[in-house]
Amino acid sequence: MDRNGTNAHSRGKPRSQFHAFGYIEVFVLSSILLAILQLELTPPILRVLVMGMDYAVAPGGQIIYKGVSGQRSDAMMLVEVNRRSGRVTIWQIPRDTLVHISDDVGWDKINSSVSYVGAPKTCEVVGRLMGCKIHHYVVLTIPDFERLFDIVHSDDPSPAHQRNLEFGAGKPADFLPRVPGASAWAHNALFYVQHRSESDFSRQENQRDFVRRFVAERPRLSPSRVLRLALWARGVDMDISLLQAGYYAWLISRSDPEFGSIPCIGAYLNTFSYVLPLKTTSSAPMDKP
Repeated sequence: MDRNGTNAHSRGKPRSQFHAFGYIEVFVLSSILLAILQLELTPPILRVLVMGMDYAVAPGGQIIYKGVSGQRSDAMMLVEVNRRSGRVTIWQIPRDTLVHISDDVGWDKINSSVSYVGAPKTCEVVGRLMGCKIHHYVVLTIPDFERLFDIVHSDDPSPAHQRNLEFGAGKPADFLPRVPGASAWAHNALFYVQHRSESDFSRQENQRDFVRRFVAERPRLSPSRVLRLALWARGVDMDISLLQAGYYAWLISRSDPEFGSIPCIGAYLNTFSYVLPLKTTSSAPMDKP
């Protein structure tokens, strides 16, 4: 400090440089505090409804993945994460489950709910079926699924990794529309989770196997992969924050998920096949909030 009250080390540096540095410090600190507060305000037991969408074909033959009436959520999973115990439970909901969607729509298959009333209301429909509160939803289109698969797994050339992710190898997956830029691995994985050998229950077995193998890989989260995941998530229809999604995805990746489903039977009503829930209690114990 000289006799004029000026710090000798700051002499010759523009004042705006110090102001800018201070603003950056405040921004970073505020972001960290906001992130901590957001996670602390998250319920200790979080339930997220994940819906994997089918595709539609426009009159001209164009493949449409979202924004078209009539698309169905052919894969539905209710993911429950207990961040205190680290326990993860996944309930699979058969797409043909007969439910009351709304007073206007009446009763129909649960996979048509998102087309009729949208994702937020579908959370309420599934919540009534399961007897619990659902906090968030994630809607995955076919391109969302294949791009996520490629981001997380397709850059590992190890033989063990390749064997573990050879979903549907040798099966005729070409009847499904191909997403531009997606790998053959991702395309076969899509076919695997959509394929059924006998009934929708065999499709659910494939989906359970896929989730177990997908989670078991635990890929290394490099900075470039984290950035790609963040950019991917920005284009996904979900009402959970990017921070929460990343945190809970990390918890799931460190877990050995349990699977459950509601007791149900198959039946034909007016020549259409349905799944009739026997009671609104899952076959796996549900954590209480």
